[in-house]
Amino acid sequence: MRADKRLRIINNNRICELSNRENEGTIEDVSSKGLRTSGLEAEVDEIKTLMIPTDHYGEFGKMVFDAKCRWTKIGQGGRVLAGFEVVDMSPGMLEEFKLFSQTSTSSTE
Repeated sequence: MRADKRLRIINNNRICELSNRENEGTIEDVSSKGLRTSGLEAEVDEIKTLMIPTDHYGEFGKMVFDAKCRWTKIGQGGRVLAGFEVVDMSPGMLEEFKLFSQTSTSSTE
């Protein structure tokens, strides 16, 4: 059983690898410790610097943070699903991430 509840993303929020922006996907859900993505290629235990671009409404700024891939699997349609644990985020980015979580999610699992 999960200790943290996941919040499902209601908007189609993009995420990409900062050093390889062609490696991009969408955020499926977030928790207080990490996020689940679809389409973002990663290997288990790999640490990536990820970027969530500014949203269309200007509610939050661009977020850049380091995250460690904890698991991957192939989802529907052959897209890669991956779970990331946030391992390094500045205090300012943490506040942006909290705002993102509050304004972009719908329900808890």
